[in-house]
Amino acid sequence: YKTLSYLAFQSENGSRGVTMITVDTRGTTAYSPLIPAIKAMCDTSPGETIEIIMNHTDAFQNLKEYLSEQGIGFREIYDGEQMTLEFTINKKF
Repeated sequence: YKTLSYLAFQSENGSRGVTMITVDTRGTTAYSPLIPAIKAMCDTSPGETIEIIMNHTDAFQNLKEYLSEQGIGFREIYDGEQMTLEFTINKKF
């Protein structure tokens, strides 16, 4: 067994108590950056917000397509070669 690891943070946003999960896949070379992104989606409860940070253009486009197919709205943020998707989970995966 080889355990997949990725950088993930969980924080609460102010008094609203909104949970934000941040998954940073930049520099991932051993496997597709989509793996930790999808794992985070499966581990997250409905109502929680996920932020996925990537620097892999193809995986970023694939994740956007997947979210669209699932009817999940998202926000795209571009900062140089870093790309971020923010979205809220509506249902359990």
